[in-house]
Amino acid sequence: GIGAGPIFLLSTVVLLGHLVGAFLGCELLNVACGRRLIKLPILLVASNAAVGGPSTATTFAESLEWTELVVPAAVCGTLGYALGTPVAFALMKCFSSFT
Repeated sequence: GIGAGPIFLLSTVVLLGHLVGAFLGCELLNVACGRRLIKLPILLVASNAAVGGPSTATTFAESLEWTELVVPAAVCGTLGYALGTPVAFALMKCFSSFT
């Protein structure tokens, strides 16, 4: 089987790619709009919701006392689960035909 090293490396690369893509995309959007449309707290909580789900995102927002972002974190994380799960199953079905 595959050892823990390659899986850890893949996870690290994927998460770093997510973080770099989120920061670059946010900066490009802010520059294109000519103002700070997406502020850092919103970006960090949204990124946390995308990666960790609603429980980690709400805890993160609450621990930094960004109380106005707790409910949006829960909603985004839950929508991620609701939309991501069927997409993942569809992709699994598509890719399993290659084996």
